[in-house]
Amino acid sequence: MEWLDKVQIYFVGNPNTAPNGWIYNYQTLVAGLLAFIAAFVAALLLWQQHRELIDRRYRALRASLPLALSELHDYTQECLQLLSNAIKYKQDPTAKLDGSLPALPPTALSTITELIAFANKQDAKMLQAILRQVQIQRSRLHSQFREMVAKTDDAMAPSYHQLKDDVLDAFVIQKMANHLFPYARWEVEHVPQEIDISRSHEYSMATIFPETFREYVSENLGKMVVRAFKDRT
Repeated sequence: MEWLDKVQIYFVGNPNTAPNGWIYNYQTLVAGLLAFIAAFVAALLLWQQHRELIDRRYRALRASLPLALSELHDYTQECLQLLSNAIKYKQDPTAKLDGSLPALPPTALSTITELIAFANKQDAKMLQAILRQVQIQRSRLHSQFREMVAKTDDAMAPSYHQLKDDVLDAFVIQKMANHLFPYARWEVEHVPQEIDISRSHEYSMATIFPETFREYVSENLGKMVVRAFKDRT
C-alpha cells in the first residue's frame, strides 16, 4: 500500500490547501460557465436535429410535388372536357349537359400548401401563385356552371366569352404546373423566374375546341401565365 503515501487530497473549502487558489475563489463562476457550455451544446444538438427534420420534411414534400402537379393537370383536363361539353350544349340547348364539376384534388393542394411553409421564399411565392390561380378558376367555373347544370333560364347560362375565359383558366393552370415540374423533379434547385411558354396546348385545343377558342387561348395564354406568377403575394 505504499502508493497511498503519494496520494494528496485537497479541500476546496480552504484556499490554502488547494493547488490553485483561484479555483476556490471563482468556483461559482466556473460552475456557471460549465453549465452554460453544457446547455449551449445541448441546444445546438436540438437545433441540428430540428433542422434535419425540417430538411427531411421539405425533401419528402418536394418528392411528392410531381404527383401533386400531375393531379392538378388531370383536374384541368376534366374541366376542359366539361367545357367542351358545355360548348356543345350552347350549340344545342335541347341536349343534356354531360358531366359535373370535377372534384379538386385535395391531396395535391395539401402537398403544395405544406411545401410553401418549407420552401425558399421565392419558390414559395411561385407555389402560392398556382394555388391562387386554382382558387380563382374554381370559383369562376362553379359560379358559371351552377345555372347551366340546373337547366334554368338560358339567359343566366355562361356566354361563349365566359366559356373562353374558363378554357383559358384551365390552360393557365396547366402551364403553371408545367413550369413547376423541373423544380419538382430536382432538375433545378429553385423555380425558374423566367416563364417559358410552350405550344403543347395546341393538341388539346385542336382536338376538342372550335377555332375561335383556339385563337383566344393562343393569343392570351402566355401573358396570363406570366401575370398569374407575377401577381403572387
